[in-house]
Amino acid sequence: MVRRNILLVTLVSLLALLFFGGSANAFPWTNDSQNSTIIVRIQQQTYVNLDPAVLNWVGVNPGSEGNSTHENNGYTAIQIENIGSRNITYIWLNTTYPRIRPEARGTADFYDTGNFVAIARENDRYYFPNRVDYNETRSLVYLKDPAGSRPPNAGNYHYGRFRNGSSEWFWFVDKTGSGPGDDCSETGTNFYIGDVAHTRTSTGSADFSSCDAGLTNAPAANCRSGTLTNDPDYPDWAYADVNVGGALYTVAVNSACNMTMWNHWNKDGPGGHFGSYSEMFWNGTTNGNFTPGNSTVANIKVFIPYGTYEGNIASGQLMVIVSDQ
Repeated sequence: MVRRNILLVTLVSLLALLFFGGSANAFPWTNDSQNSTIIVRIQQQTYVNLDPAVLNWVGVNPGSEGNSTHENNGYTAIQIENIGSRNITYIWLNTTYPRIRPEARGTADFYDTGNFVAIARENDRYYFPNRVDYNETRSLVYLKDPAGSRPPNAGNYHYGRFRNGSSEWFWFVDKTGSGPGDDCSETGTNFYIGDVAHTRTSTGSADFSSCDAGLTNAPAANCRSGTLTNDPDYPDWAYADVNVGGALYTVAVNSACNMTMWNHWNKDGPGGHFGSYSEMFWNGTTNGNFTPGNSTVANIKVFIPYGTYEGNIASGQLMVIVSDQ
């Protein structure tokens, strides 16, 4: 019985070999392959993407900051992404601003929301890219000018405020040492900045008759002075680096002595190219290249000064500019 079982298994195995062996001849399947070489050349393109495209702060009080609790979607930052094919070396920022003095006009029509925008790198200090403030049009009787006159002598000085939400610092520019027509864009024009902020509860620095020298020095308890330098890229402007309450800006003053631009993230504006306190938001020299597919975050708030008229402010723009050079 055992022998018959062995024979049966052997016969079955033999038949299987014959069947599959025969089928190999009947179905001559073979395997073969070849490769195609794929070549793609990417065009050199510099593209940047900015999201979100719209930010909307609602219900912000004068003298305060608008943050994520006021922003309709709770946004706290914008994402800047390199969506092109080239390494980006530099990123800087511009904002729109009012073309005339917007205060004391009884309407919100002359403001520009871009002038309220402040930007910070991740875990860093907020700065306006290029805030613009104009001179005062009414005499401020509690201020004393650098020559000792109270109220200030409007024939010799223009003065105004650098407005930063709940705080503002008074500044003076001396017209007497300027060229024909009170041209404040000349090198050597005297500029003064208060050390202590004017707030809702404090007068701040109001006596500019004995300011210390050194606009870049740390603020003390009075005021500081220095001179402006003409900007060859903007001949109608002069600039200086200024420490304002611990914040570092390159301030530029126009030839009419009635407009100041406070640059930090804007390298395009007056004084921006030459001023030491106007810097790139991304600098390839220190940060390395901003490579394709990479992104960075710019934290964003709005700082609304005291005396801003109620209602909807005219829409402004934040512009992100990149360079691969």
